[in-house]
This record gives sequence, C-alpha cells and structure tokens, in this order.
Amino acid sequence: MSAPVRIDPTLCDGCDICTHSCPVDVLRLDPQTQKAFVAYPDHCHVCYLCEDDCPTHAIAVTTEFANPHRRSIYDVLGIPVER
Repeated sequence: MSAPVRIDPTLCDGCDICTHSCPVDVLRLDPQTQKAFVAYPDHCHVCYLCEDDCPTHAIAVTTEFANPHRRSIYDVLGIPVER
C-alpha cells in the first residue's frame, strides 16, 4: 500500500508551506535538497490541506484512502468524491 500523499520533487520549490499546513506533522523539509517529503505517511489524515495550500501543485492526495478521523456530509450521504 502506498502513502496517501505524494510530493513531486520536480515541482516542489521548497517553500515549506505544506509542512506548516499539515495538522499532524506528516511532511518535512529535507535540509539537503530543500524539498518537502512525506516523513510519516501512516499519520496522514487525508485532510487535503497540504494539497490545497501548495502553490506549485506538487502535492497530490489520493482519494483511495479513507480518513477515519473526519466525516463530511459526503460520507454521511454516501456520495463518492471524484477528483
């Protein structure tokens, strides 16, 4: 099983916004490459904050993973989310 969040290093400019957006500290900035990376994939809550805040669109969060920590009206009504 892969991580719910992926970062394209060719698009990441190292702005560090995503690491501050993540409420559970999943993302880190590599001091050598100055690029973001997924440090703790198992902790991801699939909240999409990093993806939404990334100015270069380097982050993709997959909809294949469920978020057991959050329920939206889509979950309640059983409406699939398509991206």
